[in-house]
Amino acid sequence: MTTGSPLRVGVFVFDDAEELDVVGPWEVLAAWARLSELRPEVLTFSADGAGVRLAKGLRIVPDASADDVGPLHVLVYPGGQGTRRLVRDREHLAWVRAVRAQVPLVASVCTGALVLAAAGVLAGRPATTHWGAFDELAEIDPSVLADTEARFVDDGDVITAAGVSAGIDMSLHLVARLESVDMARGVRRAIQYDPAPRSDRPRSDDPAVRPPRSDGPATPPGLSAARARRAAALRRGRPARARRGAPTRWHRARASPGPRPRSRGSTPPGTPRGGRR
Repeated sequence: MTTGSPLRVGVFVFDDAEELDVVGPWEVLAAWARLSELRPEVLTFSADGAGVRLAKGLRIVPDASADDVGPLHVLVYPGGQGTRRLVRDREHLAWVRAVRAQVPLVASVCTGALVLAAAGVLAGRPATTHWGAFDELAEIDPSVLADTEARFVDDGDVITAAGVSAGIDMSLHLVARLESVDMARGVRRAIQYDPAPRSDRPRSDDPAVRPPRSDGPATPPGLSAARARRAAALRRGRPARARRGAPTRWHRARASPGPRPRSRGSTPPGTPRGGRR
């Protein structure tokens, strides 16, 4: 898809999406738009352009419909109880597949990963979702390498975030990847986002804005490494179906022994986990 300039980021909204899944990334990305010389355009859109009511009652009037939103560089797909309806909507899943073929980067938050999985977007790839939804993810697509500990998983052209507030970390990571680590730090300061007290750890350990390695050229965090992990996993063969409730980092059973891949995103110390979404 030819997107031209500036960068365009669309946040898809729907009835019963989780509030923070939508407004967390929106706040980060909108702050980036105000601070950055790139002047990215950040907008919301719904399937038909009509207003939506989120899970706890917040109402949003989107900027556009799916038909008139125009070309995007990034699609942000939130989670929430509304995803359970969408994973069974064949027309919507066909739309997700069509968008995936056109948009360079697709990013889900929380149980938005369930819809991506139902559309076949996550087949054979590492991914994460809300901690209470891994069984559902395994049922939808057993081939997904589900990381039960990562705050977010960057697999190149697809990024998935864990539950609810993890969308903020993923969005800061997007800013670092699309512009720079320094800009991501500036955005984090602007929105005063500090998930752990400063005495708990050095700021350079923040997974959302981790500085690049100094011993080589800067690489988008997790990009080439994630692709290498996925290729290695596929070479080892198709893993068996996930065991329900398996208390392991990699939720899917492995077909053969070997080192397990690691994700770039991690949960900041002291970050609480919420309930089922």
